[in-house]
Amino acid sequence: MTDTVHPPRETAGPSLQRWVNEGGSLARAEGSPTQASHPTGRKEARDTVAGCRNRAVEDRLSAAATDTDNGRQVLERSAASWERRADAMEETENASAPQRAADRELWASEEGDHPLAPDHDEATT
Repeated sequence: MTDTVHPPRETAGPSLQRWVNEGGSLARAEGSPTQASHPTGRKEARDTVAGCRNRAVEDRLSAAATDTDNGRQVLERSAASWERRADAMEETENASAPQRAADRELWASEEGDHPLAPDHDEATT
């Protein structure tokens, strides 16, 4: 059996490397619907859409730079898994967005009638 020698794998191109060096990210902007709040104010990266997408990018870049086929395949599968997790989280958040909007609208429409509301007229009760 002869060992197959593979040529060195090219690393990420210059434009991709510049994007990473300048802080490139697939994360959404601050204040987007995927930036849900947590009682402590922060979620772990694995529990946010942006964190999962960033991890997928890191794994893809590592896969491109690895020198073994097995290492590349493991990292590519990991990246795909992080993308699926991000997609599932985003789908869940998007599905509940209309309900949250309806709840806010209902709450706002009832605030004027609430006895604790600042503009509630005590003479009508």
